[in-house]
Amino acid sequence: MSDMSGRAQWAGLVVISGVIVVGLIALNWPAPSALDRPAKTWVIKPGETRRLSADQVLPEDRYECPGRPGIVIGTPKPGLFASAEGGIRVSADDEGAVQMSCEASPA
Repeated sequence: MSDMSGRAQWAGLVVISGVIVVGLIALNWPAPSALDRPAKTWVIKPGETRRLSADQVLPEDRYECPGRPGIVIGTPKPGLFASAEGGIRVSADDEGAVQMSCEASPA
């Protein structure tokens, strides 16, 4: 009977160890991030300025001002800017936050 008790204890230990391992894996599994997404097109209206934090944008994102020519393809590297026909300007500060603006429509 003690042999059966030893097997039961061993099986219980294996089950508990398995639960602990699965729990640790689940805790360390990377959580989905805002950046786990395809490239996005950010749209801004003429006359607007918008700021996006560094964790909102991807290097492949696009920026446009609808109804105006030109589009900025790609997020500028920190400290740089990009602009296109139609008055759209996209700049990134040293921390990677992006400011996008579109010139107001002529009166």
